[in-house]
Amino acid sequence: MHCGVNNTTEHFSLQAKSLKKSFVFGDSRLEVLRSVNLSLRKAESLSIQGDSGCGKSTLLNLLARLEQGDGGEIFWGNKMMEASQKQDAKQIAQRGTYLGVIYQAYYLIPELTVFQNVILPARLNGSLNQKKQERVIHLLQKMGVEKKANQIPPKLSGGERQRVAIARALINSPEVILADEPTGNLDEKTGGEVMDLLLQTCEEEKASLLLVTHNPKFAKATDRAAVLSDGELNLIV
Repeated sequence: MHCGVNNTTEHFSLQAKSLKKSFVFGDSRLEVLRSVNLSLRKAESLSIQGDSGCGKSTLLNLLARLEQGDGGEIFWGNKMMEASQKQDAKQIAQRGTYLGVIYQAYYLIPELTVFQNVILPARLNGSLNQKKQERVIHLLQKMGVEKKANQIPPKLSGGERQRVAIARALINSPEVILADEPTGNLDEKTGGEVMDLLLQTCEEEKASLLLVTHNPKFAKATDRAAVLSDGELNLIV
């Protein structure tokens, strides 16, 4: 069963229709995504599993408009974008508020404090104000790392760094969170704690969550689960 799309975008925060992506190596072409269809409702969580190298991270990059596809359409709410077209300045600006992205490797800036890392997306999109500074503290409290606000990332544990990364992804109150193996660098206990926080916080914030994970337990914790295989996305029934 395909992770299908609806004809209307009214109740969906993220959609993909017939998304295609291939890579050329010399004289050969590797088709990674053949025709991916995806619909993510507002405040819904969807997990994606699949073998290493099947294109899960590529799919997230296309949905975030960090890469161009070969064909298909992407919808952020009711805004439609051709996957094969290069992103424009408006899309880049909108991504900063519409999407929050969490990576396996954290990607925190080591020279900045925890507070400065979390508030950076608000600074970049010109929405830095007292309210956003208060939101940083609120999110750090929610993540259980408020006492680390003035620390720099190299002095934090892996679990603490990922909690900070989640707070950073949420600072601009995005409609959608894209999480690419967010517990991949963590031990099982810490990973479980971080995943519980991520799911709970997205629910409280009413943010949709698209989660890429290798962990079947985490996949089952989302509202719906899908598998990416042979370039297509299929719901687990």
